[in-house]
Amino acid sequence: MAGQDHNILTGAELEESSRNYRRRIVLCSSLFVVFFIFYIASAVIQTPAFAAIAGIPVMGVPLGLLMSLLIFPVSWAIIVVFFVSWR
Repeated sequence: MAGQDHNILTGAELEESSRNYRRRIVLCSSLFVVFFIFYIASAVIQTPAFAAIAGIPVMGVPLGLLMSLLIFPVSWAIIVVFFVSWR
């Protein structure tokens, strides 16, 4: 075993590894974009210019408050999706 190369990848393995890496980068980028859009949208809705939109009742709660409260659950859901699909 002393002379064998254990960590050398073949061409097919390198190509598969490269595809997996690209897929993971696309996944991570997409999840970040989803969270970023949600976070910015909830922040923008909280501004005085969008007070009418923030006051729309959704399930008995103003939309602005609901979106603010959903920031953490949405981020947790995105983290779960990340770990499940990273395998």
